[in-house]
Amino acid sequence: TSNEMKALMTRLRQAETSAFVDSVADLCRSHEMLVDTSVRTIRGERLARTNGEDLGDIDVLAVDLTASTIYALECKDLEVARTPAELDNELRSTFRSGGAKRSAAEKHVERIAWIAARVSAILAHFDIEMESTGWVVEGAIVTDVNVMSPHVAACPLPVYASHELKAMFERS
Repeated sequence: TSNEMKALMTRLRQAETSAFVDSVADLCRSHEMLVDTSVRTIRGERLARTNGEDLGDIDVLAVDLTASTIYALECKDLEVARTPAELDNELRSTFRSGGAKRSAAEKHVERIAWIAARVSAILAHFDIEMESTGWVVEGAIVTDVNVMSPHVAACPLPVYASHELKAMFERS
């Protein structure tokens, strides 16, 4: 039946997305970073707005000890938009700011601010005993392929294809 097919497609897509998150986490680990995935709480505190609304999870939270940098990465396993309608949907749901429904980028900006306000707790989450001053929190969206959408509409975050993120880590 079509419902069984939809369920199968959903399971396959979730497995593909999970594998992409794992690949980004492995990329961070290969650059000597401490990594956690699908982070919903830090030291018992749930990622939430001040009014209690859930902020969702951080796909990849990575700590670079040598650069004193915390990376909050939103991983998007996107299919390349081929038609104008697909491009519009990709723009609205992932990158665009100010739409009727909050985009993935807008939600992630809130998560980054939440992390930045809790650097000491983030370090403790990773069992790092260091002073929290001087740390930088960087957020980005990481995609599986190059997408032109970020170049078409202003996105509030940097967007890197996974190979671009790898090159950036290798330069630093």
